[in-house]
Amino acid sequence: MTPELGENSLTRDRFLADVAEVLCVSAEDAARIGDPFDAGLDSVRLLVLAEKWRKMGARVGFVELAERRSLDEWWDLVR
Repeated sequence: MTPELGENSLTRDRFLADVAEVLCVSAEDAARIGDPFDAGLDSVRLLVLAEKWRKMGARVGFVELAERRSLDEWWDLVR
């Protein structure tokens, strides 16, 4: 089931799990990451995350995420 237009179904837990999956770490480890790029995230995986979160209703784009250097800043954008 996809969210209705304007509805964001992304939770903080899902957000961290998605980051953890692309970085091949646990969700607990992902929660402690400062800069996801320093942790090994590349632009291709960021594109994958942005698309996944848009499908869940987040209004966020690749550039907006790439300009920010912390998961807390990303969460502020996608929630």
